[in-house]
Amino acid sequence: MQATYRALREHGYSDLAVTDIAAEFEKSKSLIYYHYDSKDDLLLELLTYATDQLFENLDSNTGQGHHDDLRYLLTLLLPQSLSAGRHDAQQILFELRARALVDGAYRVQFTRFDERLSRRIEDVVAGGITAGVFETADPACIADHVLATANGAALQRLTTHRDQGVEYARRGLEGYLAAELGVSL
Repeated sequence: MQATYRALREHGYSDLAVTDIAAEFEKSKSLIYYHYDSKDDLLLELLTYATDQLFENLDSNTGQGHHDDLRYLLTLLLPQSLSAGRHDAQQILFELRARALVDGAYRVQFTRFDERLSRRIEDVVAGGITAGVFETADPACIADHVLATANGAALQRLTTHRDQGVEYARRGLEGYLAAELGVSL
């Protein structure tokens, strides 16, 4: 997966070939073809791997309390700035997300990812409501709103020179959450 990521960072989706991945891989190209039928099969597996890594990170950095968990999720989804590595990772993610426009396998993968992330946000909100930390609201609606706003702001960050969009989206979400849940983040 690391070799695939490095090759994808260097070549981008459209110029990427299995040969490029093999050049980054310590073993033979035939071993790649033994396990994967195509470049897209390998990239879909990379998405599964990256998703699992993200949720391992979430699991190790949440559980501090509903309020802190919600703040952490917002910071993860809408960071003030991106390191070069994180920028590259987001760029790759959106480049692969664009494949979902024409490839059903990518659409399935990104649907799973978004549903899993939405459920995580929903669980934090529902848990906060149950614990009496948040006011009663529709956790699914809130989760989808947060995710859609975060995806839009991230896409804008990557495709324009409008860097303030993330800051404005974050402030907008904080206002929305304050109104819906009665919390200040």
